[in-house]
Amino acid sequence: MLSVLDVLTNQKCVFVLVLCLVVVSLAASTESMDNDDVEEDNDEPFIPTNEWQQVKPGQAIPSGLHVKMDLSNGGKWAKLMDDGKTSQKSSLQLAPDANKEEEPAPNDIKGTYSIDELKQSLKKMKQEKKEASKETSEDIKSKFRSMDEIRKDFDALNLHQETDVEVMQRLIATLRLKTSDVKEKLAALQDLEYYVHQIDNAVDLFNIGGFGDVLKQLNNTDASLREEAAHTIGSAIQSNPTAQIKAYENGLLTNILRLISDSQQPIPVRKKCLYCLSALVRHFPYAQLKLYENGGFTELRNLYHQEVGETIKIKIIQLLNDLVTERQTTLLQDEDTDDKKEKLKQYERLPLAKLIKEDGWCKAIVDALQTDNHGSREMVLQAIKSIYPTCSQKFLEHGAMDAVLRIKMEYKTLSEEEISSNDPDGYYTLMHNLVSEVIGLLKNGPKAKDEL
Repeated sequence: MLSVLDVLTNQKCVFVLVLCLVVVSLAASTESMDNDDVEEDNDEPFIPTNEWQQVKPGQAIPSGLHVKMDLSNGGKWAKLMDDGKTSQKSSLQLAPDANKEEEPAPNDIKGTYSIDELKQSLKKMKQEKKEASKETSEDIKSKFRSMDEIRKDFDALNLHQETDVEVMQRLIATLRLKTSDVKEKLAALQDLEYYVHQIDNAVDLFNIGGFGDVLKQLNNTDASLREEAAHTIGSAIQSNPTAQIKAYENGLLTNILRLISDSQQPIPVRKKCLYCLSALVRHFPYAQLKLYENGGFTELRNLYHQEVGETIKIKIIQLLNDLVTERQTTLLQDEDTDDKKEKLKQYERLPLAKLIKEDGWCKAIVDALQTDNHGSREMVLQAIKSIYPTCSQKFLEHGAMDAVLRIKMEYKTLSEEEISSNDPDGYYTLMHNLVSEVIGLLKNGPKAKDEL
């Protein structure tokens, strides 16, 4: 039977074997120090056979067995020597790497190595690995630039990200230039309209002195610029109390009323001016009062009775409905705050109900039900509900009941078709319910909570 030294005659194998033993010894020592645990003895006897068996931790094995160790996954295996007999010497081997092909060992390595030499070799190998890793990291860094270098390049190209205020200043400068043509000014107004939708931007438009430049375009000889100027101002002040006050202080009300009352103005211009006027007076009682004092409600009535198209007529009814609704909403507020008291005091200064009744709006609202447009009908029906306390008798006198009964039959048919087709929208069903609600109101009057 061959001894261990006879098997490992090749000096390279001796080096690898001893090196691995040192690694295993060091790893085991480190693990023992880290855990401060002593491996407990396993009293279960190890019975060797000709097949490899894994040795359990702490399990003692007889001497003279063939032993191998798995350095990758850990573990130790043992079996009888190949001739089936135990020997006084143990045979130790490494578990083979399945992914690595064995290379023939050279026969020219001679000599033996001490433990110190093996440790130095290990240390040298680790150092070489660190140096290789460092070289790789430096190679990667050399292929890319740092963020500071990139920022410097952008600064050199003068690529500056404009703020919203800077953009608006540039657009206003276009409006101020005498050399700017209609196309350039129109594009500037359209871009400006996009920015002033944002509340802070709208306020900044006043702070940078740009509102006056937009307001001047209401007097431009080009109709498209007048239209877009009204559109831009309306977008800036809509649902923006600070902008509403500033716009009023800058004379917007009189400028808008002048264009609305001018029958020579193109319909698109008057339509945008109506939009701008609505944005100015909504939830602004003082502006509503000034609208009344400047004859604004009379001008709205005149506009309604001109050949301006259904859209403008419905927009006027919607404005009246909104003015009535905001008063009702303020009255229904639970908290009796100073703000509520002040608003109600301002609302009382404007005789809105009297204006609606005396200026013929009750009849105009009923006549508007003749439209075939579903959206317009919905707006008119909502107005009847809101304005009913003021126009209850007038509505009946002008045939409101007959009008709503007629359209109720239409929406009943449409609703049934909608339900049978499983239409998820359900719009016609909602319209049918709204018409039914208005009919109940005309028959029985408002409920207690609606009597304002």
